[in-house]
Amino acid sequence: MSGGGGREADRLTIRWRCGDGVALAEDPGGSLQLTVRAEPPVSIAMPPAMSRLVLRLNEGLSDRDIGAEAGADVGLAARAFALVSRLRRNGLVVADLCLGAHALATIRPLVPDFSLDRTPPPHGGGPWRLSRFSLLHSEGSHWTLESSEASCDVAIRDARVLAWLHDTVAPEPEPGREPFLQCLARLGFLEHADAAESPARRTWELHDRLFHTRTRAFAGLRPYGDTYRFRDRAGSVPCPPSEPPPYDGETVGLSVPAPGPRDSLAGVMERRRSRRDMGVPPVTLEQVAALLYRVARTVDTDFNGLVRRPYPSGGALHELEFYLAVRECAGLARGFYHYRGGAHLLTRVSGDAADESAASMIDDCALAWTRPGEPPQCLIVIASRLPRLAWKYEAIAYRISLMNAGVALQSLSLVATDLGLNASIAGSGNPGRFARATGRCDWEETSIAEFGFGSRPTEVPG
Repeated sequence: MSGGGGREADRLTIRWRCGDGVALAEDPGGSLQLTVRAEPPVSIAMPPAMSRLVLRLNEGLSDRDIGAEAGADVGLAARAFALVSRLRRNGLVVADLCLGAHALATIRPLVPDFSLDRTPPPHGGGPWRLSRFSLLHSEGSHWTLESSEASCDVAIRDARVLAWLHDTVAPEPEPGREPFLQCLARLGFLEHADAAESPARRTWELHDRLFHTRTRAFAGLRPYGDTYRFRDRAGSVPCPPSEPPPYDGETVGLSVPAPGPRDSLAGVMERRRSRRDMGVPPVTLEQVAALLYRVARTVDTDFNGLVRRPYPSGGALHELEFYLAVRECAGLARGFYHYRGGAHLLTRVSGDAADESAASMIDDCALAWTRPGEPPQCLIVIASRLPRLAWKYEAIAYRISLMNAGVALQSLSLVATDLGLNASIAGSGNPGRFARATGRCDWEETSIAEFGFGSRPTEVPG
């Protein structure tokens, strides 16, 4: 992408370069060495001409540079573009937006399929305004722009950019300003000044949406999950104790209740464990029906639209929807189903996209369980129709929905235990797959939790 004609110093260009902690070097044997932070270097064998070209990623390399360096060697150019794409998909390179030789900002991809030119500028051009789902904050020595609607963030390296963001409709044009703003609009940070919001989008607030998108993507390029980021490194922080310091008030001893029978609530709670082994034969349709009936059915709906289900929900609004992704179930075909709690029945979501997404969600669950290749037989996907909650609650709607999902997950865990099933909650999910499966607008309904389960392996007598 470039900013059109004019002097070279006024043209906006994109230069890919190695990200922080990433470096390329040529070893004595002529191979390329890739070093990523503290990891041992990896050797990549390639022809000398290719090595010389790719080494320029340490400083910055544009598409025009690749074309000029490769000249008539189309194969060299193709291999160089493919390597840059491969490095980008692994989060190893970033893109500097440059005015001439000067970097205005650095784009840092967050997802493997990131693209700078995925869509044209909204409405064909400005005037622009900063999206209300964009957030500008300090990060070390620079400012960072991020948005729940963007698949990257932007580190700002020139103070002029801050002025452009403050006044996106300035009457006096500056070199590089308009193509820079168009690029931010393509990426999702800006929107047309006259753009109207859909009713569902209006119900979401900045913190809810940003929290949702930044904590749900399993395949992101940023550190995620159990990274122990405060352990064994500079600036480490000790783990808090398992119990806080006691208060100084009077203490009262409590008796220990006797264990309950196996069919009591106390007994089920004691026996509940996260169990990820699947048995043979698989879970049955009757067991699936029992699980959904005891947890998710609609018991009653009153004239005010308030709902009663077996688990509690903020405001009795019950915004959660339950879906079933099936890999293996006796009496039920593979696919993706919506549970209709009022009628106590399953409706299959038809189409190849639904079937493929269901299979991918089940595989994602296995990864979240750290058991790739050992997926659950079935996966319950809990989705939130957040506008139903946001209609009543301000500032806390998404938090309430997560609390409701937590209650539902506990109920699923206990009932699955009582039914003799193996089950475990998944710690991450992918709302993009859910949107592809259902075809529904994610401002109106989006997945927020997953629960995998299946039959229990037969115990072999010792």
